[in-house]
Amino acid sequence: MISITTNTADTMLPLIINESPKSSLYDKEARVSRAKTLDGGAYIQNNGFSHGDRTLSVVAVLDESQKTILDHLMSNFSKICVAFSDGFYSGAISRIKTRGKDHTIEIMIEREART
Repeated sequence: MISITTNTADTMLPLIINESPKSSLYDKEARVSRAKTLDGGAYIQNNGFSHGDRTLSVVAVLDESQKTILDHLMSNFSKICVAFSDGFYSGAISRIKTRGKDHTIEIMIEREART
């Protein structure tokens, strides 16, 4: 289950979604780069992990009221808050794709929200 809301009051929110197993919520990638060295080896630089590099891909079947709320969020808010079993984050909805009954909501994470 995923909750999407904002940090300001809105009578239409929150949006609660039961995500499909097709969703991609837990992918993580470190800030790692590799450079070839003149001796035939490589230098690897690891600058660690940041939640700000994550993009959530939430796939769900939405009813009409959920679609209305999602459109409201996309049209009226530049930043959102998203909560699911992995944590609570601030970010932005970057894309909504509809394929048949499946709606894919891509959310770029800005940072982990702390209380």
